[in-house]
Amino acid sequence: MAKPLSFYRMTSVIRITPDIRRGVFWVDGTNALPSAPKTPEKGVQKFNWEEKLIFALSPEEALQLAECADRILRTHQGKVDFFHDPKKGGREGEVKTLTLSYEKTDKGERVFFQITQGQKRVSCALQRADLFAISSLIPHAVSCMWDWIGTLPPHEEVEATTDQNASLEELEEDIPF
Repeated sequence: MAKPLSFYRMTSVIRITPDIRRGVFWVDGTNALPSAPKTPEKGVQKFNWEEKLIFALSPEEALQLAECADRILRTHQGKVDFFHDPKKGGREGEVKTLTLSYEKTDKGERVFFQITQGQKRVSCALQRADLFAISSLIPHAVSCMWDWIGTLPPHEEVEATTDQNASLEELEEDIPF
């Protein structure tokens, strides 16, 4: 699996990890341990990974997440929710929700990224750089999943013949812009 895109905060962490081979994005997160010091020493566990929440996104859902991050960057508006109900697939478990939203709070304007399952919730406030990373890296990972990048090695590229170039020029003349 690829290295995760991680959003570490004082009280929580959420990570997005593309699994190129399986064609899925794993989003997991957890809250800080109640007893964890604000600046733990090296080797001291700060986050409660045994209680983490995990959410799987399809490439299409991940692209919706990336589009929402881009929209929030450009317009300061946007929200996207994903609901996964394990019972629909015949499994046991509680409904999971993943949300990216732009909100106006008493502390000003903020972007929240959160995962919920029943009464459990992990939430991180994101910054502009985080939104940019989501909006640019997810589409790249999807391109890799769909094998749109590097399908032909550079030494095997085929050059267009003169006849092909002529027909392309004729086609370009028909383009209205």
